[in-house]
Amino acid sequence: MKINIIVALLSVMCSVACQRPSPTITNNSTVAPQRGVTSATHRGVGVVEAIDPEKRTIKINHEEIKGYMEAMSMDFHAREATLLNDLKPGDRIEFTLEETAGIVVITNIKKL
Repeated sequence: MKINIIVALLSVMCSVACQRPSPTITNNSTVAPQRGVTSATHRGVGVVEAIDPEKRTIKINHEEIKGYMEAMSMDFHAREATLLNDLKPGDRIEFTLEETAGIVVITNIKKL
Protein backbone atom coordinates (compact mmCIF):
# COMPACT_ATOMS: atom_id res chain seq x y z
CA MET A 1 0.00 0.00 0.00
CA LYS A 2 2.81 2.43 0.92
CA ILE A 3 4.61 1.61 -2.34
CA ASN A 4 1.43 2.40 -4.33
CA ILE A 5 1.17 5.79 -2.58
CA ILE A 6 4.85 6.57 -3.22
CA VAL A 7 4.56 5.57 -6.89
CA ALA A 8 1.44 7.72 -7.26
CA LEU A 9 3.15 10.73 -5.65
CA LEU A 10 6.24 10.35 -7.83
CA SER A 11 4.03 10.12 -10.90
CA VAL A 12 2.24 13.34 -9.96
CA MET A 13 5.49 15.15 -9.23
CA CYS A 14 6.99 14.07 -12.55
CA SER A 15 3.83 15.09 -14.36
CA VAL A 16 3.89 18.54 -12.77
CA ALA A 17 7.62 18.98 -13.35
CA CYS A 18 7.26 18.05 -17.00
CA GLN A 19 4.09 20.20 -17.27
CA ARG A 20 2.22 17.29 -18.81
CA PRO A 21 -1.28 16.50 -17.60
CA SER A 22 -1.60 12.83 -16.70
CA PRO A 23 -4.74 10.80 -17.37
CA THR A 24 -7.01 10.23 -14.42
CA ILE A 25 -8.89 7.12 -13.46
CA THR A 26 -12.49 7.36 -12.35
CA ASN A 27 -15.06 4.65 -11.93
CA ASN A 28 -17.22 5.91 -14.80
CA SER A 29 -14.67 6.81 -17.45
CA THR A 30 -12.01 5.24 -19.57
CA VAL A 31 -8.34 6.11 -19.30
CA ALA A 32 -6.86 7.50 -22.48
CA PRO A 33 -3.34 8.74 -23.14
CA GLN A 34 -2.84 12.49 -23.51
CA ARG A 35 -1.72 13.96 -26.82
CA GLY A 36 2.01 14.27 -27.18
CA VAL A 37 2.71 11.85 -24.32
CA THR A 38 4.60 8.71 -25.28
CA SER A 39 3.28 5.37 -24.17
CA ALA A 40 4.77 1.89 -24.09
CA THR A 41 2.99 -1.45 -24.14
CA HIS A 42 3.99 -4.68 -22.45
CA ARG A 43 2.46 -8.16 -22.62
CA GLY A 44 2.11 -10.47 -19.65
CA VAL A 45 0.72 -13.84 -18.61
CA GLY A 46 -0.66 -14.66 -15.19
CA VAL A 47 -3.45 -15.93 -12.98
CA VAL A 48 -6.30 -13.76 -11.69
CA GLU A 49 -6.27 -13.58 -7.89
CA ALA A 50 -9.03 -11.01 -7.28
CA ILE A 51 -11.27 -8.56 -9.12
CA ASP A 52 -12.87 -5.35 -7.85
CA PRO A 53 -15.31 -4.16 -10.54
CA GLU A 54 -16.22 -1.00 -8.59
CA LYS A 55 -12.61 0.19 -8.53
CA ARG A 56 -11.88 -1.36 -11.94
CA THR A 57 -8.91 -3.25 -10.52
CA ILE A 58 -7.63 -6.76 -11.01
CA LYS A 59 -4.98 -8.53 -8.94
CA ILE A 60 -2.80 -10.75 -11.10
CA ASN A 61 -0.05 -13.16 -10.05
CA HIS A 62 1.98 -12.71 -13.22
CA GLU A 63 5.09 -14.20 -14.71
CA GLU A 64 8.09 -12.02 -15.52
CA ILE A 65 7.26 -9.33 -18.06
CA LYS A 66 10.56 -9.36 -19.93
CA GLY A 67 12.36 -6.03 -19.95
CA TYR A 68 9.77 -4.43 -17.69
CA MET A 69 8.87 -6.19 -14.43
CA GLU A 70 9.83 -9.28 -12.43
CA ALA A 71 7.25 -11.95 -11.59
CA MET A 72 4.95 -10.88 -8.76
CA SER A 73 1.38 -10.52 -7.56
CA MET A 74 0.09 -7.00 -8.25
CA ASP A 75 -3.06 -4.92 -8.62
CA PHE A 76 -3.66 -3.20 -11.95
CA HIS A 77 -6.33 -0.75 -13.16
CA ALA A 78 -8.33 -1.71 -16.24
CA ARG A 79 -8.80 0.97 -18.88
CA GLU A 80 -12.42 -0.13 -19.32
CA ALA A 81 -14.65 -1.92 -16.81
CA THR A 82 -15.81 -4.33 -19.53
CA LEU A 83 -12.32 -5.88 -19.61
CA LEU A 84 -13.10 -7.48 -16.25
CA ASN A 85 -16.37 -9.06 -17.37
CA ASP A 86 -16.45 -12.87 -17.32
CA LEU A 87 -13.22 -13.15 -15.30
CA LYS A 88 -12.90 -14.92 -11.97
CA PRO A 89 -10.10 -15.81 -9.56
CA GLY A 90 -8.10 -18.76 -10.89
CA ASP A 91 -8.46 -17.80 -14.57
CA ARG A 92 -5.18 -17.91 -16.50
CA ILE A 93 -4.92 -14.84 -18.71
CA GLU A 94 -2.76 -13.00 -21.19
CA PHE A 95 -2.89 -9.21 -20.78
CA THR A 96 -1.52 -6.02 -22.28
CA LEU A 97 -0.29 -3.14 -20.13
CA GLU A 98 0.02 0.39 -21.41
CA GLU A 99 2.25 2.83 -19.56
CA THR A 100 1.70 6.52 -20.22
CA ALA A 101 3.25 9.32 -18.15
CA GLY A 102 3.97 6.85 -15.35
CA ILE A 103 0.42 5.50 -15.21
CA VAL A 104 -0.06 1.82 -16.04
CA VAL A 105 -3.42 0.41 -17.15
CA ILE A 106 -4.53 -2.88 -18.64
CA THR A 107 -5.84 -2.37 -22.16
CA ASN A 108 -6.55 -5.97 -23.18
CA ILE A 109 -7.24 -9.29 -21.42
CA LYS A 110 -7.64 -12.73 -23.00
CA LYS A 111 -8.39 -15.96 -21.14
CA LEU A 112 -5.97 -18.79 -21.92
